[in-house]
Amino acid sequence: MSTLLMKFRKKENRVNHTKGIVNHIFFTIIFFVLAVYAVSLITLLLWAFITSLKTNADYVNNPFSFPKAGTKILANYIAIFQKFHVKGTASYFSNGKLITHKYDVNFLGMLVNSLIYAGFGSVIQAVVPAVVAYMLCKYDFKFSKFIYGVALITYIIPIVGNYPSVVVVMQNLGLYDSFIGNFIQKFNFAGMYFFIYYAFFEGLSNSYIEAAELDGANQFQILTRIILPQAKNIIFTVIVIIFVQLWNDYQTPLLYLPSHPTIAYGVHYITTQADNTSAFNLRDTTVRLASCMSLAIPTLLMFIFLKEKLMSNLSMGGLKE
Repeated sequence: MSTLLMKFRKKENRVNHTKGIVNHIFFTIIFFVLAVYAVSLITLLLWAFITSLKTNADYVNNPFSFPKAGTKILANYIAIFQKFHVKGTASYFSNGKLITHKYDVNFLGMLVNSLIYAGFGSVIQAVVPAVVAYMLCKYDFKFSKFIYGVALITYIIPIVGNYPSVVVVMQNLGLYDSFIGNFIQKFNFAGMYFFIYYAFFEGLSNSYIEAAELDGANQFQILTRIILPQAKNIIFTVIVIIFVQLWNDYQTPLLYLPSHPTIAYGVHYITTQADNTSAFNLRDTTVRLASCMSLAIPTLLMFIFLKEKLMSNLSMGGLKE
């Protein structure tokens, strides 16, 4: 009975945005444009997937045909998984000493590197701004406004040309070409998500903190058991968004993790190399599309299974009045 009543109330409170001829025409045009845009994206994705199942000869003869009967449709994916690898040598100076790392990483190794890089990196980049935003918002200390101003300035003013200096610092500290050094780089709170967290905690009632303090909870317990669970929907959404960004990032591993190639770097490698290997031809369009689809499939599955979580309204929390 209560469920039916809630549905009735939602229906009664729903605003009819299409009321009126002008609004009706406006929303019809918007819907048409978005529909065309969505169909174009889906069409390109389907074409790339179908082409990745074909042989390169079939693609050359007819780029828009389906795989012929008898074609091993997963041959390109099996070749990538079994035979594709990235190898090279990473050399750099650290405290005046030449350090050299030779690497030869197959597809499974790149998958593990991607999971480590994107998994731990997304959690760090989502949780650290949340903790700093909570501290600045709920604790009034001397430098709180100064730190907030630093975050605002660094977000507004782009920092260009700092990569060489960061590389030199990481090399001299012995943290270059290591996941630990890369994770330390991600322990920063500057960025858009910091201000999202700050706005959330600013609207969160102090009664939660005061009640926990009366019950004898320390500040760490308040943070981990009360505050962060209140923001779990936002944190989870930020983790997913950053995970997708890091999963598709090939420039950072190329610059700071040269001997730990990820799948994104592997796709960059396979789409830019012009030589042939004994395994298969890197210049084949079907093989390159298969590698791109291998990179896109995990994020696509993530959005399919987590779309309700991502699209759900973010509850701001609060006390009943």
